[in-house]
Amino acid sequence: MPDSTSDAVVQPPSAQPSGRMGILINRDFALLWIGQIVSSIGDFALSATLVLWIATRLAVNEPWAPLAVSGEFLALTIPVVLFGPLAGVFVDRWDKRRTMLAMDLARALLVSLLIPLAAPLGDGLSPAWLLAGLYSVVALSSICSQLFNPSRLALIGDLVSPEQQPRASSLMFMTVSLGVMIGPALAAPLYVAYGPVIALAFDALSFLVSFAALWALRAPKGAQSKTTAGGVLGELASGLRYFFRHRGLRTLLIVTALTLAGSSAINTLGIFFLTTNLQSPAAYFGLLSAATGIGVLIGSVCAVWTVPRLGPVRSFWISVLVVGGLIAVYARQTDFISAVALLLLLGLPSAALNVAIGPLILAYTPRAMVGRAAAIFTPATSLAAALSAALAGYLASTLLGGFHLGLAGIEFGPYDTVYLLSGVLIMAGAIYAMGRLPVPHPDKAPGDGLEPS
Repeated sequence: MPDSTSDAVVQPPSAQPSGRMGILINRDFALLWIGQIVSSIGDFALSATLVLWIATRLAVNEPWAPLAVSGEFLALTIPVVLFGPLAGVFVDRWDKRRTMLAMDLARALLVSLLIPLAAPLGDGLSPAWLLAGLYSVVALSSICSQLFNPSRLALIGDLVSPEQQPRASSLMFMTVSLGVMIGPALAAPLYVAYGPVIALAFDALSFLVSFAALWALRAPKGAQSKTTAGGVLGELASGLRYFFRHRGLRTLLIVTALTLAGSSAINTLGIFFLTTNLQSPAAYFGLLSAATGIGVLIGSVCAVWTVPRLGPVRSFWISVLVVGGLIAVYARQTDFISAVALLLLLGLPSAALNVAIGPLILAYTPRAMVGRAAAIFTPATSLAAALSAALAGYLASTLLGGFHLGLAGIEFGPYDTVYLLSGVLIMAGAIYAMGRLPVPHPDKAPGDGLEPS
């Protein structure tokens, strides 16, 4: 075992359900879940509102408008990569519920600061100042999320017994699916009718709803790491050593990164695949995204039953294998309707593999290190997705630009070639996971998956 055992204090008692509520597991988890549904809808409504605000007001008719929109994405992503791993140290040190309460209040305040800028009060400011204010709020809110999200995973481990954690993960992933579907659908008409102020106020209020739900739940005292002589950097190094010496965590990271890398390539080239390979108008692009979203939502509901029955390990590698296979089949599509049907199917295993990740991290990681494990996993996979998106765009624009190959009567172009390679890479990751992911056992400590130094 690594020296990280010195970080741990007494582990929390096994989660005892308080007032069983069937599918919602227990009263406290139900409160957390309801608060996160509202918060997720508010988050995606805000993201859509900011894009509309930048594109139709702050940078309207400007040649740099696409760059201004991408700036919002960068402001959201950069803190994940730079601050995420460090945030895990503080998550492990602090009380999880109190951390989440503080972050909800902080995010509600930050979003509220944008309301005067979106109101007539901000009309006298130049677009540069307004964009600077917007990016600053997005970046600071993203930092808060790096403390909130790992705390939420650790809190679920305290509220929900291990056998119920796959169901809890399914329900939590469902909140994201609902946010993706409902948030932008609400934001667009509200923005057209009332401008950005209403959506900003709604998002700020959604964080207060989440705060109220967290305030009402009763959480056992979770595990907290002790401050070590090495300080923050020493604790971060301890978490990194544990993570990368654990075969299960390392495998989970590698395979998830491969899957996200392949999916990011699909998203990056989606509009070009639509107009070139599917020979459909660009106006249909939203229908492809909607099909995936519907599939993910249905998959989230199905995962409530399938993941506990298959187990997180089998659910993960089987889902990854199916995702890779469907992407490879999708690469050969030339008909829009069949492509939509395949994307809807693709959402089903995509949901299951995401649902399996949370219980596996909790099973492989000591309670006092869950924050660091989650905060290492998320930035690393996010970085892989961002690099893959950039690489896919580069390959399609340069090395594969104008690429055409006839093989056994089958024609290959630049976009379907990238898709096909992505699918094959993801399937290879599934085969790797099948042989490398240890099956969690209730009688084994999380560190049993460590490999010798």
